[in-house]
Amino acid sequence: MRRGIGTRHPWEDLSGEQFGRLKVLSREPGSGRVKYLCQCDCGNTRIVAADKLRSGHTRSCGCLRSEVSAARATRHGGTRDPLYAVLNEMHQRCENRNCYDYQWYGAKGVSVCQEWSLSNFPAFRSWAISTGYTSGLTIDRINPSGNYEPSNCRWITIQEQQRNRRPRPAKEHIPTPSREDEHETI
Repeated sequence: MRRGIGTRHPWEDLSGEQFGRLKVLSREPGSGRVKYLCQCDCGNTRIVAADKLRSGHTRSCGCLRSEVSAARATRHGGTRDPLYAVLNEMHQRCENRNCYDYQWYGAKGVSVCQEWSLSNFPAFRSWAISTGYTSGLTIDRINPSGNYEPSNCRWITIQEQQRNRRPRPAKEHIPTPSREDEHETI
């Protein structure tokens, strides 16, 4: 009977072979499960069962898992960048009904373009830098009824932003009844 591709007998020596990041150095003595001493590309050594090497279950000393986890957790690496806060606040104003400013943005149909999605922070950052962003500037929509998109946005100072504001209606003041009014008799 022919063996399938890649199958080996457990007694075959795997010394010198590479499995992922692991290079097999030598077979470990002992009875029972066949194990090998392996050296990872990062320099660490580890004893690994032969079947785990052959199946591809174990491909490193554990450093690969750490790198993959870190890569999955990092979408763009910019969450501490002040520009990420600007982008996130734009999305909050336009999409989050619980945000106080939603009434002035999202409720009036203002949205953030697809190119500037939160998961595509590098595109927004690139646009911001190329259009003159520096610390202390705020994003401004040229057409106040338009969306947040490259052709409708610019960077201005907070003083310029304050001059551009639309007048907001004042909250109506409703007088509270005095104590004497509460006990009035008819």
